[in-house]
Amino acid sequence: MAIVPKALKSITSKKLLHALKFIIAGLLIWMLVQKIEPANVMNAFKTARFQYILIAFLFGFPNVLLQFLKWRFLLRLVKPTVSNYETLSSLLIGFTLGFITPGRIGEFGRAVFIQNCSRTRVVGLAMLDKLFPMGVVFLIGSWSVVYLLNSRLSIITSSIFILLACLITLTVFWLSWYPQHLRKIMTFANQFLPYQERIELLLSSLDNFQRKQALLMIGYSIIFYGIITTQFVSLMYAFEPLPILISYLAIFSIYVAKSLLPISLADLGVRETAAVFFLGLVGAAPSTAFNAAILILLINLVIPSLAGFVLLLNPKMNEQLLVFRKK
Repeated sequence: MAIVPKALKSITSKKLLHALKFIIAGLLIWMLVQKIEPANVMNAFKTARFQYILIAFLFGFPNVLLQFLKWRFLLRLVKPTVSNYETLSSLLIGFTLGFITPGRIGEFGRAVFIQNCSRTRVVGLAMLDKLFPMGVVFLIGSWSVVYLLNSRLSIITSSIFILLACLITLTVFWLSWYPQHLRKIMTFANQFLPYQERIELLLSSLDNFQRKQALLMIGYSIIFYGIITTQFVSLMYAFEPLPILISYLAIFSIYVAKSLLPISLADLGVRETAAVFFLGLVGAAPSTAFNAAILILLINLVIPSLAGFVLLLNPKMNEQLLVFRKK
């Protein structure tokens, strides 16, 4: 009898957590709008050069294509016969599920839509798919933060930031060159964790992951963020011209901040706040930073999420999700 109240308590806790994330996102956006003033945002759009917005939009297609190729490459490590349709469907539905969760953690749900393959192993691949782009973000972004904030920090604080950037750089290069050590470290840590068998199955996704695969993932991730940052720069240019190179550094700093603070749904508010701060350091008006951040969200997340939502309406896909939720 005690199971029912416990289940209800769990459901209530999840609903409260989601409500809290909505509230945080709403408050952050409201505070930003109050600071920027809606009139400035609208005036920026009235004078925008829409050819640059179109360029950013068109870059959305190679963005999704690259993510598709990267995800298919990983899936074929555990399911060589995976089809393009299955790969693309799971990717786009992952966008939809990620859109409603902080840090886009819902993207791991893409594993549900890969048939005849261990879902736990596919979740492990999805973690790798997130890990390498994040490694590139922290590799470049940590030095970007150091460069942008160095003159504003004390010698001690600046030294700590530089030390952290060095450690991140060494870690990323080490794990890229010796990816098997990641498997060994996590296997050792698993001895002290609950659900050891399930975690071991999760780690088995690394069995065929060697230096060649790691370096290819790094290459994919560098191109991926090269596309995203170019989209962001193009969107900024739609509202005002800014120095290009330093703008790229500011954008990488934005993604570092977003990765460290996955506290709201779809990272709403966090991305925009970080954009106003870091792009402000390179001379961008708050309205420019805010508009560019909102548009990058629309192009790279909202539109693919809508495509995933349409796929999710397919009765077969919906049935797979319902079966998974009942387990």
